[in-house]
Amino acid sequence: GLILNKNIHGERTAFVDNWPNRTRFWLPTIDHPTDKATVHYTIHAPKEWKVIANGYLFKDKVITPKNSIGPKEDRLTWEWDVTVPISTYNMVIGAAALEVRTVGLAACNNAPASQREDGCIEVTYWVYPQDVKKAEPSFRRAKEMVDYFTEIIGPFPFEKLANVQSATRFGGMENASAIFYSESGIAKGRNIEGTVSHEIAHQWFGDAVTEADWRHLWLSEGFATYFGALFFEHSEGVADFRNRMNNSLQRVLKSKVTNRPIIDNEVNDLFKLLNSNNYPKAGWVLHMLRGILGDEIFFKGIQEYYRQYLHKAVLTEDFQKIMEKTSKQDLNWFFNQWIYKPGYPILNIEENWESNDGTKGTLEVKILQTQRSDWPVFRIPTELCWKSNQNIECRKITITKKEETFQFNFVSKSTQPIVIDPDGWVLKGDPNFE
Repeated sequence: GLILNKNIHGERTAFVDNWPNRTRFWLPTIDHPTDKATVHYTIHAPKEWKVIANGYLFKDKVITPKNSIGPKEDRLTWEWDVTVPISTYNMVIGAAALEVRTVGLAACNNAPASQREDGCIEVTYWVYPQDVKKAEPSFRRAKEMVDYFTEIIGPFPFEKLANVQSATRFGGMENASAIFYSESGIAKGRNIEGTVSHEIAHQWFGDAVTEADWRHLWLSEGFATYFGALFFEHSEGVADFRNRMNNSLQRVLKSKVTNRPIIDNEVNDLFKLLNSNNYPKAGWVLHMLRGILGDEIFFKGIQEYYRQYLHKAVLTEDFQKIMEKTSKQDLNWFFNQWIYKPGYPILNIEENWESNDGTKGTLEVKILQTQRSDWPVFRIPTELCWKSNQNIECRKITITKKEETFQFNFVSKSTQPIVIDPDGWVLKGDPNFE
């Protein structure tokens, strides 16, 4: 709802924080993610404050007419206008003593909602005066993030992008074109660049393409988690990306919620959806789908999904159909085991090599799925690799059974333990960890 409070520096502020259904406490709405609308804000605020909202600044702030809020003349009126439909939980305003810094212009000629003559969107950050220097490292690459996501997903969907230090209850809240961040993280000088990338990715997934049912939240949070990490694969390299994916993996392995499927129809408390299934596990689902389809088909499917459902509400089956049509593959097995069923595979490997002459021989690899009995037996397209002398040999396999043996003829003896999924494309548990 509308939060009227003193900020971390003891100064008065006013911020809106809606997720998942608190818009109704300050604005009459249906308050459901499928309820999308354009909106025009007229906001009266103390003249020393700056006011941010969704959309673009409709006209320059003016002195508030006396008859609108009484005899005082220490108010200014701001008008913001949203030209494309947004979900009600994304409708926000913020008013406080804020400093505004411009990061740059982004998505030039690739932002249909832009109100600028040059066709770009302005990327800014709005922070308390005391925290301007602390905020710069977190937001300095926001423009680069927008340009990257525009390139791999599609046109930027809104009129501008403001990153705002605020009173949100969350580390970050992806409000369309006006992202709110926890005031304390910025005030304490933390580098929240990972959060910034996640929230900017939400502009495409969650904001522009929105889940039609909260239980399909992975279409928002899983996408933002994965694409937020993809920015760092692009900017920092594969090693950094793999480290981020491994950190996500550890969160999944340590979470009890993996005993439930990602789409869990038994959840009634919406805040319980903010869990490791909908964030890191769902991010891994996208990573595995990318690994199976390959980059060209995966990103082509993502772009078509975004194009077809821009400013609309979707369910998981909508995404699945797009990816199946793009890849010309039946992916029901994939979505069934990873989205609608719980858990993940835990793999044990046994190997045996036999040779008549000690050089080339037959390698047998036995793979056992040892996860809980109430979790499914997973179908896993993957790769086995082993080192023989100075050479690395790999074979593609597809695991489909609880216990399965693969045989490879005329191969050299492995001088090191066989590795399954060496490039980290499969979400799997560690048998030693379990």
